[in-house]
Amino acid sequence: MLRLVLFALFVTALVFLLPACGRIQLQPAGPPIHEPVLSDREAVMADGHVLPIHRWETQEPTADVVLGVHGFGDYGRAFSVLSEALVASGLASIYAYDQRGFGATRQPGIWPGGDTLVGDLRSMTDLLRARYPERRLYLIAESMGGAVALRALTENPGLDVDGAVLLAPAVWGADTMPWYQRLGLWIMLRIAPGATFSVEAVDWLGFEATDDPEVMETLSEDPLVYSRARVDTLRGLTRLMGDALLHPHRLDRSVLVLYGLKDLVIPPGPVCAWWERLSEEAGDARPRIALYPEGYHMLTRYLGAEDTLSDIASWIDDPDRELPAGEELPLEEARDRVCALPPRGDWTGP
Repeated sequence: MLRLVLFALFVTALVFLLPACGRIQLQPAGPPIHEPVLSDREAVMADGHVLPIHRWETQEPTADVVLGVHGFGDYGRAFSVLSEALVASGLASIYAYDQRGFGATRQPGIWPGGDTLVGDLRSMTDLLRARYPERRLYLIAESMGGAVALRALTENPGLDVDGAVLLAPAVWGADTMPWYQRLGLWIMLRIAPGATFSVEAVDWLGFEATDDPEVMETLSEDPLVYSRARVDTLRGLTRLMGDALLHPHRLDRSVLVLYGLKDLVIPPGPVCAWWERLSEEAGDARPRIALYPEGYHMLTRYLGAEDTLSDIASWIDDPDRELPAGEELPLEEARDRVCALPPRGDWTGP
């Protein structure tokens, strides 16, 4: 209740004290001017927009290829933690890119729109298929990247990959947010769409993405990691997460979903709502799901990340093999387990 009162006072103060901070800004993809091009350091999209590439290549000539899609506020360097588990062992080469509006791209902090993010992912997949036509191609997508991947995987046509690992995909749309969070975003969007909120301003809500102090320090010192987020960008993220939650889903065993039971960024309520919907629409198709009782949102960058990394490596090596570390459950059992978790922070349930 105290947090609710503080939030109401905070919004009221903003209404009276903040001047209008510009207008809503977007940077959607422009008209195509050439075919997408991939080099070792960057990918140039059809509209000429450049996406920086982060690459970790194994010397094994038949190794699989992994495409990494990062989360909100992060950038492609986030997948460096997978290099020891996948690259050093010869299992796979890793490519990750900075999504538009993030990392070292043009206009960082300005939201590109869900359609643009999905289009860029499709282009990256096509480019890697063309570069490595004889190798298996897997997708590993984290948080916001997971929401982008969910849309691409479930649209028609689907995404041309051999399989996908979704790390705590962001499915926390407006429909599953408490009313005062929706109200606050609605008010701020109208009075100050260009206002920004710092990462530190979110910490007091208890939304730590990891319990590893070294990771926290590294992220806080990295100039390419978001330290502030615009209101209109948060609105765009919310719409993307809502699309991921409400999009028709039929995910088979080629998709592995990983979720930490201590995740405070994507809390159990929206995950419960997503898995309820997935269970109703799945038919005979069921993704594989693994839970991590001590897992935080950044499942490859928390103190118990060796469990997640070993499971990802095992799955890449053989997608049908039993996972060595995570608690793998059928969809309905995993749903019941997550739906039974108590509320966290300001989460009030679907």
